[in-house]
Amino acid sequence: VGFSDEGLLQSVSVEICSDIGNEGSEISCFIAILALSNVYYCPNWKIEGYQAITDTPPNTWCRAPGHAQATGILENIIERVAFELNKDPLEVRELNFISPERPDFLSQRNGENLAHTTIFPLLKTQAQIHSRRNEILKFNKENKWKKRGISVIPLHFPYEVFPFFVYNVQVVIYEYDGTVAIKHGGVEMGQGINIKIAQVAARILDIPLDLIKVKSHDNFVNANSVFTAASLTSDVNAHGVKVCCEKLRSRIDEVAEKHNIEKDMSTWTTLIKKCFQEQIDLSERYFTLSKEHPKSYDIWGATCIEIRRCDIIEDCGRSLNPSVDVGQVEGAFEYKPPSALDIPVDFRVSLLPKGDNEGGVLGSKGYKQFK
Repeated sequence: VGFSDEGLLQSVSVEICSDIGNEGSEISCFIAILALSNVYYCPNWKIEGYQAITDTPPNTWCRAPGHAQATGILENIIERVAFELNKDPLEVRELNFISPERPDFLSQRNGENLAHTTIFPLLKTQAQIHSRRNEILKFNKENKWKKRGISVIPLHFPYEVFPFFVYNVQVVIYEYDGTVAIKHGGVEMGQGINIKIAQVAARILDIPLDLIKVKSHDNFVNANSVFTAASLTSDVNAHGVKVCCEKLRSRIDEVAEKHNIEKDMSTWTTLIKKCFQEQIDLSERYFTLSKEHPKSYDIWGATCIEIRRCDIIEDCGRSLNPSVDVGQVEGAFEYKPPSALDIPVDFRVSLLPKGDNEGGVLGSKGYKQFK
């Protein structure tokens, strides 16, 4: 690692070796290479990755495969630079942040670094970082054998939907009572995709959530859908449901105008019956077109942690469901057996207020893992 007297990174050379067991389907090393820079700029990168086939069983991905390891590698580098220069690690981090003039080496997008301009200033206030740091320095000076520490870690995730992420979605409205059934190509596994899908449909159709039922995925209705992963599935399927509901809404509105029926919740069932009587198709399906994928965007966040307290702020855009998104951040932090007993006594998770995202579904962003 090369760096200036001020703490600016000048060159970073990293070799990553991943134990993939006795077969070669592990991708953690590849993702780690792509994720290594995180929120930091350096004019010279050299990153090499190796996969070691060993006489051990194959390994299984956990949440944020490769990304968590890459973040740990570079954050340790930043800590070491700060140590060598006797500087506050937070100061060195902010000094090396990417910006429109100094873009991330992977995405090369010149957007604003929200971690630097918005999230860090907010986190410093909410988490009382400077006053707590002074208290910790005082405590460590007065106690020889017992020490305390505090750390602030930023996060940047370039959100890209790969062309092969395609799903089959179907939305059906029933004539008898106006209820709506949805089958999408994703799999609900606790990440909240079903409730978000239902919320998108309720928003576009302008009906209560009580009228919407999200059915389980199956290979007949949702044929040729790919796997569920990386928060991409929620965005792409929500987009598909949005397209279906917009087409249905358009057909329903034509009938409402023709018969002078008010378009509100009280007349929904009457309106749907009238559509059925006029043989209007009350079902719609959508198969993902990669050219219609949500636009690429950046997800930002930051964490301030002391042993008994953790403050996290994540940028979810205009969140479709804040409770789900906060729960996903909390769940990633204490993810299952490795860290289920590591939940801080004082655990504060919040979403970036007044967030937005022109490229996302209804202004939202996917959620990413904090660890």
